[in-house]
Amino acid sequence: MTPDRWPLILMYHGIIPRQPDRENVDLGVVYADQFERHLGALRRRFTVLHPEDFAELARSGRPFPRRSVLVTLDDGFQNVLDHALPAARAHGVVPLAFISTGHLSGQRWLWFSRLAASRVLGGPDLLGLVGRLSRLPLSAIETEVSAAGAPTRDEATPLARLLFDGADAGLLAEAAGRGSVVLGGHTVLHPFLSRETRESRRREIADNKRELEALAGRPVRLFAYPSGDLDAEVARDVRDAGYAAAFAIHPAPPGFPEDLRRFQVPRVGIYAAGPLAFRLKCAGIDRVRRRMGLLS
Repeated sequence: MTPDRWPLILMYHGIIPRQPDRENVDLGVVYADQFERHLGALRRRFTVLHPEDFAELARSGRPFPRRSVLVTLDDGFQNVLDHALPAARAHGVVPLAFISTGHLSGQRWLWFSRLAASRVLGGPDLLGLVGRLSRLPLSAIETEVSAAGAPTRDEATPLARLLFDGADAGLLAEAAGRGSVVLGGHTVLHPFLSRETRESRRREIADNKRELEALAGRPVRLFAYPSGDLDAEVARDVRDAGYAAAFAIHPAPPGFPEDLRRFQVPRVGIYAAGPLAFRLKCAGIDRVRRRMGLLS
């Protein structure tokens, strides 16, 4: 299946209430009222897919409905339970939530949340480190993040916890059990999988899948690569773990193995949440820009 034949797949992260005097893009989130408007527009203009239907169509190779869309939410923050799922229920949408299990129930913040929290808490902007960290395995990333003085959850303000706390595992299990959300794999601690040893990345993929299936009480069939980082070997490990399909950010490059195409399904990130930006994203402007070489 070629990228143009995939449905529109939207990628959200955090969803929080509007914050006075703060732009949503500066906080790396979409505000809840913006998310609600997005969902309303999607219901009017598209066929909104259930994640399990997507998994079956991707596995079988059968065509997707015309003008169809899938709503995905990455990482597994508590704000998704508190603010995204009520909006989704109100619009009859079941989203696909990709969950990194290592930060559930207040265990810790994920490494990139610690970097982002620095500026929110009044410290230096540490997100510029991500480019260098993307070349490192997780053990080295966490050492570097701590060495940079990135805050931990123990230092959080209410806003920082709203932004970066992982979901409560019990509440997540309840939401999945009600059918309000479908859980997808996203590793335990969000490493760059192509930088891990094969043993390490297989453990991250398998442990995360096992933990999510225990929470959901059913098979977890869809996966998203943390930070969109993959190569053919990573995709094969995800396939071999028993997933039906996996989501990246960009379409598969030329020469990517044909038998792995459903393990590099492209998505469209939603960050600037205004009406015009959202309409352009839904119209496929990112695909056009990639073809023109204007978007890496």
